[in-house]
Amino acid sequence: SMWRFRTAAFVEAPLGPSLPLVRGVPPAPPLTAAALTTAVLAGAHYLVNHLAPNGRFLYEHDLVTGHTTDLQSRDYSMPRHGGTTYFLAQVYRVTKAAWLKEPIERSFAYLASLMTDGRCASTLPDGTPIDCVLDRGQSVAHLGSTALVVVALVEYQRATGDARYLPLATELAAWL
Repeated sequence: SMWRFRTAAFVEAPLGPSLPLVRGVPPAPPLTAAALTTAVLAGAHYLVNHLAPNGRFLYEHDLVTGHTTDLQSRDYSMPRHGGTTYFLAQVYRVTKAAWLKEPIERSFAYLASLMTDGRCASTLPDGTPIDCVLDRGQSVAHLGSTALVVVALVEYQRATGDARYLPLATELAAWL
C-alpha cells in the first residue's frame, strides 16, 4: 500500500543554531583539524551506536515500525562490514578514543564468524592456509572485498599493536 511521508531537513552546526536546508548546499564549516576530528568522531559514534551486541551493524531501519535489520537475516554485506570496521580502526589509530576498541573487536569477531560460514577456507598445494571474503549464498569471491578486510585487519594491528588477527589477514593475503 502507498502512504505519504513528509520531512523537514536541517543541518546541525557543531557550535550554533540549526540551519534550515532549503536549497543547495549550506556553507561548509571551516576546514580545520578540530572540525575534521569532530566530524570523524561523530561518524564513529553513529556507527558504534548502530552495532548490535553480536557485532553486526544495523544498517536498515523501518521508519514506520521502528524495527532495525533482522539480526538473523541472511542478507548482509561482508565487504560493507569490513569497510565500516576499517573506518573505525582508522579513527581509533588517529584519535586513540578508548571507547572504540571494544566495538571494533566485536565487529571483527562477527566478521570472523561470517567467514567461517563462507566456505572459502582452504589450503594451497604447498599447504599454505587461505581464506577469502565470500558472502553467504554467493558462489564467487571478489578480490576487492577480501583486500578491504585485509586492510581493516592490518589497520587495527597498526593502531593497537595487537596481532591476534594477523593469522586471518595472512590467510586472506595468501588467497589474494
